[in-house]
Amino acid sequence: MKYHTDPETGMPVPSDPAEVPRHSATCPGCCGDGYKVVVGPATNFEWAAKPCDRVPVPNGYRR
Repeated sequence: MKYHTDPETGMPVPSDPAEVPRHSATCPGCCGDGYKVVVGPATNFEWAAKPCDRVPVPNGYRR
């Protein structure tokens, strides 16, 4: 999934909404957004957006 940085928030967001899965607000991985914002060794420690895999986010924010 390609993403770009939102100028208002500075966070990565998907560039093509068609690539984002449609999940409900009860999804434990994305709360309905359809994507997650991640950082770590796999992203060379840079923020990235990836499609939601429905895996709960540890200590994640719940709406």
